[in-house]
Amino acid sequence: MAEKMNYLPEQKKAIELRNRNILVSASAGAGKTAVLTERIISILLDEEKPVDIDRIVVVTFTRAAASEMRTRVGKKLSERLKEESGDRASHIRKQIALLPHAQITTIDSFCLYILRNYFYMIALDPAFKIADENDNRVMMGEVCDSVLEDCYSEGSDRFTDMVEHIVTGKDDKILNDIILKLYDVSSSHPWPDEWLDSCRKAFDQCSEDEFDNLDWLVKSGLMEHVGYICAEEIDRIKEACGMCSADSVIRRCSGGRDSAADSNMAQIYEFMVNEAEELGKLSECKTYTEYYNALNALNFTPFPRKRFEGEYLDIKDEVLALRNKVKKNINGVISSYFGKPLHVTIDELFEYHGAMNELIDITQEFRRRFALKKREQAIIDFNDVEHMALAILFERGEDGAVNRSAAAV
Repeated sequence: MAEKMNYLPEQKKAIELRNRNILVSASAGAGKTAVLTERIISILLDEEKPVDIDRIVVVTFTRAAASEMRTRVGKKLSERLKEESGDRASHIRKQIALLPHAQITTIDSFCLYILRNYFYMIALDPAFKIADENDNRVMMGEVCDSVLEDCYSEGSDRFTDMVEHIVTGKDDKILNDIILKLYDVSSSHPWPDEWLDSCRKAFDQCSEDEFDNLDWLVKSGLMEHVGYICAEEIDRIKEACGMCSADSVIRRCSGGRDSAADSNMAQIYEFMVNEAEELGKLSECKTYTEYYNALNALNFTPFPRKRFEGEYLDIKDEVLALRNKVKKNINGVISSYFGKPLHVTIDELFEYHGAMNELIDITQEFRRRFALKKREQAIIDFNDVEHMALAILFERGEDGAVNRSAAAV
């Protein structure tokens, strides 16, 4: 008889919940693989709605993990077969027979499986090959050069304005690099052209009242990033306060106390507590405007000049070093994201509106020509594998609309 595992309540939920998305977060060795294996078995052998294993997709990060998962599922099925008879046993035997064909694999392998079986839905040459990475990069450079040559020949005002905003000096190689970088970043999104179009909104004109609610700013994660840094610095300044508190000083200087040094250290402690209170206000900020106002209101006054010796000097130096680190990191956040008045930031963004639209247009034209070049040679790269598989699954055509006969990606 198969050994029964005693799962925790949270693990049982992960095994038994149906008809919803589930996110399981657990540390290494917590039994995630065992839980997923049991979840697969419970779906296959559901008493009311049993499922065949070739109707399930299990995606892993590595081939080794996929192989291990397949082995575990096979072992579980074999164990359950010994306990069942009749129709249930027949169903389990069928699953064991189907197991070699089950999609327990990496994401790349699964996407390739989709392309090789449903290539006709996107008019893909069934004899397609995966492009050599180096050759692919060379081709990208050639296509990008061709696109820019045409732009220079046309010499439109929009293109000239964009070049003047972006290119410094006589070398326009930076323009090629930016286009290829923008192409790479867009390719990391499910629908690259839609993502590129969404980038245009970042340079639309808006008022200061509207800025905090701009979709691109909310989704950028900038406020979360700034909040994380500020929280770390608040903890660090509190740590510095603790280092120069009376209790800490007594513990570290118990071998030789000095009343004058104690008094001076108490003043440093009061100074640090006041700074900690000011920095603590950052924890209440949520929006760009709130962070801008709070950060620019900070005033790091000079650290108290007090003379110490021995262990007192060590404490002072450690507190000062920690405080200087906090000051440096907070000032870095200000200079990186909040160094200019909000109205100046908005005006500068809008100033680049036309240039960025032109850059995005050129990047989309590059994407179109590069895709056409690969089609002509019946090759695809790893970005194509995922995007084409996604297009097939969503049955989306070249225009992005969902349909039943997608002709191109």
